[in-house]
Amino acid sequence: MEKLDKLSLLVVEDSNAIRNLIVSILKKNGIGKITQASDGKQALDAVTVLRPDLIISDLEMPRMNGVELLGTLQKNPEFKNIPFVVLTSKTQDATFKKIMKMGATDFIRKPFGEEELMVKLKSVAEWL
Repeated sequence: MEKLDKLSLLVVEDSNAIRNLIVSILKKNGIGKITQASDGKQALDAVTVLRPDLIISDLEMPRMNGVELLGTLQKNPEFKNIPFVVLTSKTQDATFKKIMKMGATDFIRKPFGEEELMVKLKSVAEWL
């Protein structure tokens, strides 16, 4: 995880339990630069200030959902190249096609395990 542990990550998830689980997995795996947001609007503010290396975002959230967040970031040349990994409990192929066409880097289906999360993030980090 050498490359991943040097990156700053933004975790966007409205469920405190899931967000805390993700953060604890990341910390357990040596990732220390983690910012948290509970919805897309908070995430947008955080991206503007912190410019994270990678974003992990839920799709279904209040105020601004993950699709809206991804769309907003993709329209901004400063942020459109930040890798965006989507967390979702949706199982429809149309959802995955839509988010991948919009510019998502990868996705993780809920429920997920520690190993799956870290393998996906390590894979994304290899391209940075």
